[in-house]
Amino acid sequence: MRLTGKNLGKWGEEQAAKYLEEKGVVIVGKNIHTEYGEIDLLGLKDNCLLFIEVKTSQTRKYGFPEVSVNSRKLDHMNKAAQKYIQDHEDISNDWRIDVVSIEINSHNNTEIKWFQNAVTE
Repeated sequence: MRLTGKNLGKWGEEQAAKYLEEKGVVIVGKNIHTEYGEIDLLGLKDNCLLFIEVKTSQTRKYGFPEVSVNSRKLDHMNKAAQKYIQDHEDISNDWRIDVVSIEINSHNNTEIKWFQNAVTE
């Protein structure tokens, strides 16, 4: 399987959603746009709202997929999450930002890693 660009990202988000659902996360939103950027997945688990960034890669040329979630990206995610909560006054849940990393190797095997609480203050 060889996917590129948006197709790879969309495929990765679908795989991440399935994986998280198997782990008990209820996916309540996808590709939510804010002025600070897009929230790939919005989930709910144990009354906690999860803002989830998904990174998918078919090569380690630039390292593991999660490496591309740098401090700048995490800052944007934090601002996007806060803006989302501000715009939805009915939300009273605790919340956090998670990252799901998906790597497809040369044998088309998929490895998924879930990093919870990716942003800590």
